[in-house]
Amino acid sequence: MEPLKEFAARYHLRLWRDACGDPFVTGRFGHLYAHGGGRLGMVLEDRATGPGRARALLLRRRAALAAGFAPHQLGDAESILLFDPENQAHAQLGIRLVGARPKRRASPAQLAALRAARESRQNGSNHCAEAVPAA
Repeated sequence: MEPLKEFAARYHLRLWRDACGDPFVTGRFGHLYAHGGGRLGMVLEDRATGPGRARALLLRRRAALAAGFAPHQLGDAESILLFDPENQAHAQLGIRLVGARPKRRASPAQLAALRAARESRQNGSNHCAEAVPAA
C-alpha cells in the first residue's frame, strides 16, 4: 500500500487526486504528498487570491523546522518540508500545520437514527402524508 494512503487511513484524512492522478491531502495552508523513499512532503503555500498569509506560513515553517522536519525547498514564504510518516509526533504536527481536517465519523447514535429512518422509509411510512389530512 502507498505510504500516503496508509497515512490518510490511519489519521482519517481524505485523499484527493491532482490532474496527473497523484494522491494528496489538502489543508488550509497547503497539502501533504508522497515524496518518495517512505517520506511524506508538506507543502506550505500561499493562496492565489485574497490577502497574503506570509507571516502565518513562516511561523508554520519555523515550527516544522524546530520539530525536526527536513527542508526540501524554502522560498520567501512558501516551503516544502519532508517528514517520516511513522513518527507520530511529526505526523500529527504536519497535519496540524498544513491545516488538514479529519473526515467526520458518525457516532453509534447517529448510525442508529439513520438505520431507523431508512427502515421507516422502506416500510412505506411517509411522515408528510400522515400529517396532512386527505381532502
